[in-house]
Order: sequence, then structure tokens, then C-alpha cells
Amino acid sequence: MLSNAGVGSRAGPVSSHNRKVTAAPVSTRPVKHVVMLAKATATGMVVLAREALLLWPRESDRDSHADLWPVFTVVLDDDDLARTTCGGMFTSWVERDHRAVVLLDGVCRWSVLAEDEPLLGLLIEATAPVPAALSVVLPARSLRSELRRLACGPTVGITTARVARSLSPGVDTRRALRSMVLARSAPAPRLAALAEELAS
Repeated sequence: MLSNAGVGSRAGPVSSHNRKVTAAPVSTRPVKHVVMLAKATATGMVVLAREALLLWPRESDRDSHADLWPVFTVVLDDDDLARTTCGGMFTSWVERDHRAVVLLDGVCRWSVLAEDEPLLGLLIEATAPVPAALSVVLPARSLRSELRRLACGPTVGITTARVARSLSPGVDTRRALRSMVLARSAPAPRLAALAEELAS
């Protein structure tokens, strides 16, 4: 976990440049690819992302923690998350009034699950603060403008639809970071290649 000091001495507002990357529900048609991702996880459970948000602090608050931003935040349906093995833990982390930001000791890994109807898989595996694993599926085409950024391994945030309502432009950065579970993602060159393919 990070202490409040790790978020900066000032709790500046989140930038108005934050944007919703996709609000469209993920298609459930490529079922075989979802099953493949499920088999690759310890939990065997997959959650379809409801939407994704790209969060930035205001310019004046970026410098001290430049490597944290932007935060690519994946929003999950509350009920869908609750049905997963680790869903209760994730929900408690984002809904409690924490004094610290929850940063998982682990890594997120991006993968391309389907080529014909581009579909991304996000596998989150952590050993602390408690062992946890979660698999998420997102449509790649609606994220095509951000694929190169994702390929570089940005910070990923996981939150619920109910909590995500508070992540509006101008929200305090500390509050925003406490409203999600954070994890570092590994670089994913395949996503950069997919970005080139979708652009052609």
C-alpha cells in the first residue's frame, strides 16, 4: 500500500482531460476466447468490462508522480465482480474510506484474445496485500486510440460501476486513487502491433 504522502502533499483535482474510453458493453459472442482466458487463471473466472476511463491529474499535480499517470481505469459491474472469487476483496478496497491507496504487489498482463474481432484480456495476479487474481475482457477496437499507451505498461486501476460515478472531472486526486485498486501492468508489444493493424 501507499500512504497518503505517496499521493502528494497537495490533493489537486483530477483533470478535465479525463475521458471515457469506452461505454459500450463488451460483446459476449467470442465465447471461446473468454473460456481460453478463464483457463489461464487460478480462479477460472472472467469479468466483462463495463467501461474504461483514462485519468490524469491537472498539470500542476503531475510532476512529483509522473510515472503513475495516466491511470487506465477499468470499470466492472458490481454484481459481476461480486460473483468472482476475489470480488469481495476488490469491492471492499474501493468502497471503504481508506487512508491509503491500495497498490497490489503483482502485475497486470495484457493479451490479444481474438484477431478477427479484436478482444483484449487483462490478467491481474497479486501476492499482496492478499493473494488475488482477476481476469477482465475488453473490446480492442473501442480502445484503438489508447493501444499504444497500453502497450507501454501504464498503471491500471480496477473499480466498480457504483464507485466510478464519483470519478468526474475535478474530483480530488487522493479520492480518485482511493476509489480503485491499482496495479502496474507489464509492457505488451503485441498491443502496439495491434494498434498498427487497426490503423491500416
